[in-house]
Amino acid sequence: MSCDDIVGSAHASIRTDLNKQWHGLSVLLLSGPIAVGKSTVSSLLVSEHGFGALKSSAYLKALAHDRALEPSRLALQELGDSLDAETGFSWVIDKVAIPAISSNPDCSRWLFDSVRKAEQVRHFRREFGRSVFHVHFVADEETLQKRFASRLDGHSIESAAELYAAAVQHSNEVHSRSLVAIADLVIDLTKSEPRHVAQRIAERFTGAKA
Repeated sequence: MSCDDIVGSAHASIRTDLNKQWHGLSVLLLSGPIAVGKSTVSSLLVSEHGFGALKSSAYLKALAHDRALEPSRLALQELGDSLDAETGFSWVIDKVAIPAISSNPDCSRWLFDSVRKAEQVRHFRREFGRSVFHVHFVADEETLQKRFASRLDGHSIESAAELYAAAVQHSNEVHSRSLVAIADLVIDLTKSEPRHVAQRIAERFTGAKA
């Protein structure tokens, strides 16, 4: 990854009275537009660099099952939105992050690859303080649309384009893209090789035990 791949950085203000319970912990937040490559980099960080995965999708699927809801992508998005409203966005901390981290004290590097709203980022920073590092991925629109279309089976180019346009206009996607303004680091994944990107990110956490 060249210096040109690192678009810029912006440090959100964080509280200085870090919760001592999380001393020595590192929490990586990943955000970015649909089809940018978050899942690929995330998988490499987990499989090759020892990060523990904080999975909001697993919690949402289990909750959807309990509530007899269809576990489709749209239904899970709507369930997450309802939880945001019910809990003031804190469910990702109280129901996902803290239970996972507390149950595995030997892992000190954690990854949450689906942060979508600024309020969620603020909750992570409030709970984990300076342990949090937020990386936002970007790519040009042509690349995003091609990657999105490659995930679809049995759709024409026109149909894929319509589905992409609808996805981009969804409020969660709008919120996800806006997180570029508060990320600690912004990386362009248009041409970057995912394994190299994962390596560069992991190097920032060298010294924290896996």
